[in-house]
Amino acid sequence: MKNISVTVAWVFAFIVMVLPIFGCIVNSAYGVETLSISCKIYNFIHVTTAIGFAAIALLGGKPLVPFMRTFGMIYMLVALIGFLGMNLQVGYQWLDVISVNALNYIELGLGVSLSAIGSMLYKRQRLVSCTA
Repeated sequence: MKNISVTVAWVFAFIVMVLPIFGCIVNSAYGVETLSISCKIYNFIHVTTAIGFAAIALLGGKPLVPFMRTFGMIYMLVALIGFLGMNLQVGYQWLDVISVNALNYIELGLGVSLSAIGSMLYKRQRLVSCTA
């Protein structure tokens, strides 16, 4: 379990650390201010999560499962707040709605994947402990 946990922690640390860089590049390409309030908030969340994953990988991966499940729920909550905070008005095209909410979709997908992988690792951890 230790090798898989450490590898998963490093992979998610890399993925979560790349998201703020990619998000700010995409925002600046659309003409949105690169250091807007939402960009700063999302970057803080991503950097905090990446530091957590790196710390777990350095500690050996034992607290990875609860960390993944907790941050999966946090990411889904952040995406839900982002979706609810969107001000849709009559006349918006679906492509505009999708491009405005792209970061919320990424957050939701990351939250679901973190929770799902955390649950799979939890089941694997219980299976390994029962057979050992």
